[in-house]
Amino acid sequence: MRKFKVLTMVMLTLVLVIGTMGSTFAHNNPPPPPQPPVSIAVVASPPEGGNVSGGGNYWFGQHVNLLATANPGYEFVNWSWWPNQSSTNSSLSFDAFFSNTFTANFRVLNYNLSIAVNDPEMGSYVSNMEGAVPFNSPIEIDALAAPGYRVLSWTVNSDSPLPTSTEHNFSMPANDVSILITFEPIPYYDVTTMVDPEGTGTTTGDGSYQVGDLVELTATPAEHFSFDYWDLGEFDLSPTPGLNEGDISFVMPEVSVEATAMFVEDPYVWATPYYVDNADADVQPPGEKIKVYLDEPYSIPHPASIGSYLFAYTLNNNDTGTISSESEAGDFDVIFHYYLPAVITNTVTETVVVTVPVTTEAPTEAVTEEVVPLGEAVVPFNFDSFYDNMEMSTEEVVAEEETPLADALPQTGQMPVELFYGVGGMLTAIGAYIKRKK
Repeated sequence: MRKFKVLTMVMLTLVLVIGTMGSTFAHNNPPPPPQPPVSIAVVASPPEGGNVSGGGNYWFGQHVNLLATANPGYEFVNWSWWPNQSSTNSSLSFDAFFSNTFTANFRVLNYNLSIAVNDPEMGSYVSNMEGAVPFNSPIEIDALAAPGYRVLSWTVNSDSPLPTSTEHNFSMPANDVSILITFEPIPYYDVTTMVDPEGTGTTTGDGSYQVGDLVELTATPAEHFSFDYWDLGEFDLSPTPGLNEGDISFVMPEVSVEATAMFVEDPYVWATPYYVDNADADVQPPGEKIKVYLDEPYSIPHPASIGSYLFAYTLNNNDTGTISSESEAGDFDVIFHYYLPAVITNTVTETVVVTVPVTTEAPTEAVTEEVVPLGEAVVPFNFDSFYDNMEMSTEEVVAEEETPLADALPQTGQMPVELFYGVGGMLTAIGAYIKRKK
């Protein structure tokens, strides 16, 4: 027991002595100052080629892990650092003993671009690049449709349609691209024009047009009508200049168009013709109303006679003229006056003179002179004197009215006049001859 106590006292004394000695040594020998941090910098080249990690400040001898990851369209090439060191491993591990810069190098990848059309006769294309194309390169493709055709669709990689257009511009993605341009014949649609009201004008421009063609319509009003506007139904043409004009044009849409030219009648008033005598009594019922268009010359016709009545004059002389649209004139009457002329009876006697030439040959007879017992003196008949005094032509005055004749005598017109007078003359000569013989 006593030995244990002695040993404990000895140990405590040693601890005390050693502690005092250590404190004195530490005081006389302080620890060295800490080492400055080691800077490890990391850079991606090009910056868009990928991401890098692991850079920063480290304690001297601290372990470092670096990692490089390529972005889409790029691939990792190597790490490079001073002095002329490199590694193709995308990850690096080392202890940091001195500062340095580590560069992760990337390079762009090429992808295949192929372009085709559905039918070379329908169209073609122009592209600034094709085949192996670097990632993110600008691509410009123009679709060239042949006459009568148009672009129907663009298809990318067989199932991704692009908006229908004649051109497409894009950047090459990080994958192969196959583009199909599909053309189609440009469809035709009909343009039909109509007139309302019917018969108030004419139109031109009907027919079938291809989509995109320029359509030109004209509307011409009939006499006494004016063009109002075009009614195109559901087809909206309001932005097109000239919609309210008789002539319009527009680009044919992908729908048939029915266009109606609307006309309105020119302003007019009504004129009613009346036919009266001097006592203002109707000679005949009033005529039908007649349209008189403003600012245009007019003429209201009338008959020259109505039955026994003859036209005399027009009251106020308003059967012709021009009515101004600024006069605010209304409907008006046109009164034609007629008169009944006096009845005059004339007796007309018509005399017909008929001249009948008669030619008679005097008879010649040889007479032997004989002694005739004297008796009462007889004056011989002088035929020469008879024929000398006989008129070679006879004029007969025939009255217009027929004169009744006896049944025994021939009436004028029953035998030729020449024969009638010739027979009469012959009978007279025979009678005179017989009387002389006696």
